[in-house]
Amino acid sequence: VNSDVATPDVLTQARQTIGGGIGAIANRNTMTVTPQLDSALTQIANDLPLLPAEAAGPVGAYVQRIRGMMQPGPTGPEIAGTSYRQMDSQLGRAIRGTANGDLRQALQNLREELRLAMDASISPQDAAEWAQLRRHYANLMVTARATGGAGAAAAEGQVSPLALRSAVNQSTGREYVFGAGDQNQLARAGQSVLRAPPDSGTAGRTSAANLLTLSGGVGSGGRIGAA
Repeated sequence: VNSDVATPDVLTQARQTIGGGIGAIANRNTMTVTPQLDSALTQIANDLPLLPAEAAGPVGAYVQRIRGMMQPGPTGPEIAGTSYRQMDSQLGRAIRGTANGDLRQALQNLREELRLAMDASISPQDAAEWAQLRRHYANLMVTARATGGAGAAAAEGQVSPLALRSAVNQSTGREYVFGAGDQNQLARAGQSVLRAPPDSGTAGRTSAANLLTLSGGVGSGGRIGAA
């Protein structure tokens, strides 16, 4: 989606476009239950007694449902792509809808294991598009996180350089300083070039405002050059 602002309607359109592409590919593929996924599900189930009851119950129920989705396949157990897509969406809603940190982290771990298995199962003809869409979605979430702050600018869909830097850092596991993240260079440009002058209300900001409004003690030719 091409836009000068990241307003809710723009972000929603982007999510629907990307999500539709991901869903279409998932529907025509099948997820192989790899030994790694089977081992991960077993480990998650074994670790449930370590979680508080309010987190262990929902996580255990999701593991059982995933096990129930498995069907015999030519090379072993598999899960229909449509079923995987529905489960991924349900896990996403559950993650966004809980304030319980233990439950959120456990569900995120479970979702990531499923996604790794699905990534490994995508057909060669769909693999490149699948990877690109997943990358676009991850970048969309970074942008969405950067516009989630308070203030009039954020409400209007304007992404502040500081908020983008924070979102990139969070999404990369605090690897911003090492250059990680597709939007790293954009965030750095914002930090070094686009940040507002720190002396709000003083001579520095007034001077910048004069240039932008073509005012101040210069002649008409000077105004054009300043603009």
